[in-house]
Amino acid sequence: MILIISHIDARWDPSSPRWIKERWYAGVRWIEKNWGHSDKIQRALQFFYCGDLWFHLAKVLEDSGNLEEAIKSYRQIITVVPKTGAVYTALGQLYERREQLDKAEETYKQGIVAAPTDGPLRIMLGQLYERQGS
Repeated sequence: MILIISHIDARWDPSSPRWIKERWYAGVRWIEKNWGHSDKIQRALQFFYCGDLWFHLAKVLEDSGNLEEAIKSYRQIITVVPKTGAVYTALGQLYERREQLDKAEETYKQGIVAAPTDGPLRIMLGQLYERQGS
């Protein structure tokens, strides 16, 4: 599976979120056709799907100025892989960038609960409080 994912990964066009999704679904169809459908494969794909592809897609959307879609992508990751601290950090930073400080604070707090050993979340929350004068 790593070889196939690497092959898909190497062909990404980071400037095209649609292309990324299309390549992802093509890869999933190939895996299911050739290896069948099993819970173990689905869990691995789901983790990769959320941990790498959706995070990459969210970053591309954010960088291109499509912030609402980026937020949706980060939220999608959180629903499937809720213990990924980097996603909460990125989402909180996006909220800060949009001056939605209450949402940023709540996102950092949720991330700390979901991923208690993630240091950057605590740092981001502390920096947010510092900027707010709390």
